[in-house]
Amino acid sequence: MGFLKAETLFFMTISPKKLHTFSRKEITWILQQNAVKKYNTGLKSIQFPIPPVSENLPAGVPLPTHGKLLIITSRKSGKAADRNRIRRRLKAFFYQEKLYTQLLYTVIFVHPFAMKLTAQELRTYLLKLYHPAGQEAA
Repeated sequence: MGFLKAETLFFMTISPKKLHTFSRKEITWILQQNAVKKYNTGLKSIQFPIPPVSENLPAGVPLPTHGKLLIITSRKSGKAADRNRIRRRLKAFFYQEKLYTQLLYTVIFVHPFAMKLTAQELRTYLLKLYHPAGQEAA
């Protein structure tokens, strides 16, 4: 039996809930940033790196040690069950694919057409978002 690296042990102990929990200050600050915006059929995303020092974050917001995913779905997107389903799927893929190991804030806005996307299409979208063309997936 081999030994696990310290960073592997660290990421194994992260609670999935911590990957998707944001304070109001943190959300306001994230949405004010000039970040890379990507569009897909029914999905719009903003993604930018977590600052290396907490001085760049708003007061009272601790420096995250892992990537975080925020999913925003409006009531116009569809029924509550559909909105919850797409949120659960995106969060599950984020955790299963260990995309939280990349120190990035990611915000995904879900629009009505996204409700028609299959689970595989959502997974592909999330993987392309974190591993753009020309970069190898880890």
